[in-house]
Amino acid sequence: MSQDRSAAVDPSIIAAARGANLIGAPTTDGDDIWATARRPAAALARALDTRLLLADVSTRSAWTTPYGTGGVGADRGAPYSDGTTTVSKDELALLGREPLIRQLDEAESEGVNAEVWLADRPGVLALDRFLSLFPVDVLVIPRLDDPSILDRLRGDDLNAIRVRMANRLLLIAEQDGSLTIDKP
Repeated sequence: MSQDRSAAVDPSIIAAARGANLIGAPTTDGDDIWATARRPAAALARALDTRLLLADVSTRSAWTTPYGTGGVGADRGAPYSDGTTTVSKDELALLGREPLIRQLDEAESEGVNAEVWLADRPGVLALDRFLSLFPVDVLVIPRLDDPSILDRLRGDDLNAIRVRMANRLLLIAEQDGSLTIDKP
């Protein structure tokens, strides 16, 4: 997806999200479906002059932690965080997460105040944790109309996300970079 396609945000989306203080969106360090929401979310944050919080869902796991503390890294202290706050660029560098640093740099070069959090739960449980830790007003996700059989069995689909929104605005990032308001 090119940046030009995600730069213009539909005025109806801006109106629906007006007043938001924090836009949340999943991302990954790759080029998969979860990465498609990042640029449209950044464009919306820029249009609203608000903050962007990216949730790196490539780190979701039931068995490991993406953080330098906890689990087998329990003996580590500063500068490692524990998953309850955003992660600094310095910590991302120590954890070998350079693609996320590039994503933050890209957003910041476009005038967006962006931060990242590393998901530490599998499936939509990561979303539960994300929404409970951070005051996300608008969540931008990729279109999840065709979940795999495994995702359906785990309950990781659009309906599972809708249930967790609790009066927050849910936006769908289309492949062309446009945003639509989720209407169940």
